[in-house]
Amino acid sequence: MKPLLASFLVSALSASAQDVIMPPNQQWSVLHVTSGVDPATLDPTGDFASTWHSSSGYDGPAFSTPATAPFRYGSIAYFSSAGLTATVLTTPATGLRYTSYFKTTFTASASYPEVTAQMLADDGAVIYLDGIEIKRLNMSNTTGDDFFAFADGPARTEDGADTESSLINISLGPIAAGPHTLAVSLHNAAADSSDLALYLRLLGSAPPPPVMLTRDIAGTPTTVLAEAAVPGWTAVRSDSFIMNGSAGAAIRSDEIDLSTVGPATAALTLYASENSTGSNFESTDYFSAKLEVTLDDNTTAEISMVPAVDDLNSDGLLNGDEMNPVLATATEYIYFPRNLTAAIPANVKSARLVVSGTADSTSESLRWGAATITDQNPLADSDADGISNQDEAVAGTDPEDPASFFRMETSELDRDGVGTDGFILGGNTLATRAYAVETNETDMAVWDTLGVFSPSANNGRVIIGFGTTFPEIFFGRLRPVP
Repeated sequence: MKPLLASFLVSALSASAQDVIMPPNQQWSVLHVTSGVDPATLDPTGDFASTWHSSSGYDGPAFSTPATAPFRYGSIAYFSSAGLTATVLTTPATGLRYTSYFKTTFTASASYPEVTAQMLADDGAVIYLDGIEIKRLNMSNTTGDDFFAFADGPARTEDGADTESSLINISLGPIAAGPHTLAVSLHNAAADSSDLALYLRLLGSAPPPPVMLTRDIAGTPTTVLAEAAVPGWTAVRSDSFIMNGSAGAAIRSDEIDLSTVGPATAALTLYASENSTGSNFESTDYFSAKLEVTLDDNTTAEISMVPAVDDLNSDGLLNGDEMNPVLATATEYIYFPRNLTAAIPANVKSARLVVSGTADSTSESLRWGAATITDQNPLADSDADGISNQDEAVAGTDPEDPASFFRMETSELDRDGVGTDGFILGGNTLATRAYAVETNETDMAVWDTLGVFSPSANNGRVIIGFGTTFPEIFFGRLRPVP
């Protein structure tokens, strides 16, 4: 695996589907120096080198109003052969042809784990993204970015091939969704060089479709959509996994491509319910949760998600008595969550999540909750807003933003026949995120939808009323809807 990149669900590259993140005719601001005077000497605060490529804080010599790329002076073979129309820059006098500076802003519509710059830089270039140097081309002989620094020689690739006659592809690494500032310092190989040119467009692989989980119970497969709402996460919304006495029920995910991500964590929440005081969960009622993985060398292995909560017998299964470790006797309507996690090593290139189980009585139900694969600690609360990272990912809120949350704020279940029983949903969720409120009065096997609500569409708060005829005992759950 490569180092972990921005977002799991956009990590799979496809050579056949690439988005143009920034076109070659982008509008750029240009500081084209024809006098041979180092612009750093004209910066009143003396911080030209650290600010010219940033989105703010620059107060040195003025850049031009935006002009259309590509740019050149002199004759450029590729521009001629491709019939490109370029913005022609003034040719400085011989002996004064050093460095020109280019800066633009663009917006990435999605997070891309690997971005390619398709470019021509005659003779050499230093590339900056959001004020940080990310790449040098034909500039290995210098470490800084001085105005008088020359390129290594005429425009060449890193292996010495001529680049004035064709474009080259350069990997720039990941780019997150949102606005960015891109800057390029373009260096000549000598002060009497006959030409200078810049062509640059950014390409990113189109995000693949969301991962699907298939619920295959008694030979009848259904599909459960994954979510791609929060960068760094794949979150699969909760769904029923009811055994009711049938053995061998299982949920299997599609194969999940991890070839472009690094070490990650898989997390899964499991629940058990018991609707009879005459029985309890036994060791013969169990969950098994594991990842079937393929390694970089194409060998296969399994990673169990159970050991951390395999409290009683270390048999590799989450038995019924381990699902309910705090109660020694049978209790009606148990709903006890257990959080399972597993570390995914860097040498895993794909994984398939498999959850299976059995209950030996129709009065006992086991079901799975949220499943995620993430580069963060799913059980931690990174933004200290009282909601775990995993719960936020499933809800469609940002685990690292304390202002982005989703919770039930108040409960008014008085059942006195006066007013409206209900509760308030509150939070700053995605603008398009809605939640189904579902209820069940008996065994949680069949859920009725009370309604679908969107807090963001109602100034962050929705009052949900049940009326005055709701039963004394009922179960409720919230489910994010795609």
